[in-house]
Amino acid sequence: MNIFLTGATGFIGKNFLSMALKKGHKVIALSRKKQKFKHKNLKWTYGQITKNLDNELKMSDIIIHLASEGVNNKKISYKAAKQFNVSSSMKLFQNALKNNCKKWIIAGSASEYGASCIGKKKISIYTKPRPQTSYEKTKFIFSKKILSLSKNKKAKCRLMRIFPVFGNEENKKRLFPSVMYAAKNGKNFYVDNGDQIRDFTSVDFVSKVILDACNFNKKKFTSNQIWHISSRKPQSVKNFTKKIWRKYEAKGQLIFKDTKKKNYHNYVSEKKSVWVI
Repeated sequence: MNIFLTGATGFIGKNFLSMALKKGHKVIALSRKKQKFKHKNLKWTYGQITKNLDNELKMSDIIIHLASEGVNNKKISYKAAKQFNVSSSMKLFQNALKNNCKKWIIAGSASEYGASCIGKKKISIYTKPRPQTSYEKTKFIFSKKILSLSKNKKAKCRLMRIFPVFGNEENKKRLFPSVMYAAKNGKNFYVDNGDQIRDFTSVDFVSKVILDACNFNKKKFTSNQIWHISSRKPQSVKNFTKKIWRKYEAKGQLIFKDTKKKNYHNYVSEKKSVWVI
């Protein structure tokens, strides 16, 4: 399979790229900066997603769009988030249509459901999104636009709403690498609001599902689909951190703090909306 990949240098992208290459797929990966990593089945192309990509898209069987702005920057402005997550991303897929590349895998986010995740009710693909932050709002706007475009132009689009993911290459400021660092180095670690519930999902599983989704002959297909990528094993933030602590036989202390927020965002997916390999 010939894959055109955005976000190849990001957390999920690095893991997915490695897996796709190991499986023998050919990948054209877009990056804004020069990359040193080389592989016989990998071709880097450099620049923005709005650049002329006619040659690359003509050679590709499928686009996997993992790139986005605002995942690790909660202070990003709405204007900046919208420029990349909506405007620039839509240009990429309009360019894909022009070059007859009509199989699309889009990385969405469980956070698009926003305020609908408050409380302990499980989220299905039919739950009404109520995005709150600039990132959530712009990702949801793009989701609506890309699903509409794929339907109107008879493309095949799978929107993958990914639930909280952890693993290698994750931003060091996020929960998993922060806890692991403290555990390995004998430091104490403070956990806020440990009662929040998450479907903590490994990045390896996420990558496997995305790669599996590239086979559009799997699972009955109409014009487009929404998938949840989720472990389906909800646990509290407190229990998640305790497991890491025990795994590394940490010498420091886990210290749990509760800021007494009543409206926790609990990201738990309803079983029937998850496609499992």
